[in-house]
Amino acid sequence: MMRIDPGGDEGRDMVALEKLSARSREPAQMSELLDTGWPSFISADRVAEPYLPVVRDRFGDYELLALDTHDGPVAAGWAIPLAWDSTLEGLPSGYSDSLRRAVDGTALSWNSRPR
Repeated sequence: MMRIDPGGDEGRDMVALEKLSARSREPAQMSELLDTGWPSFISADRVAEPYLPVVRDRFGDYELLALDTHDGPVAAGWAIPLAWDSTLEGLPSGYSDSLRRAVDGTALSWNSRPR
């Protein structure tokens, strides 16, 4: 777990970030958090759909949970590793292409869990 001082007011509490897999949480609480608030392209993209379970399995270490001062989850996010050759042509064409590249290994010269 990583504690972050948001700065600002002297009496303001800190927020913590931790890996989503760090501990088990109440399923209803997590469902409420993870099943809402995502942009529509996340759930509507049928091209990306088959990659999502693989992404969660392979890149689960990139799933993060933001916690409030009472250790309750308030936000979640996830990412995938992508390599870029600094050219416009080298950019993924979109969300689905980013997932495909990460899963099939074309995004990285190595395709393993982060260290």
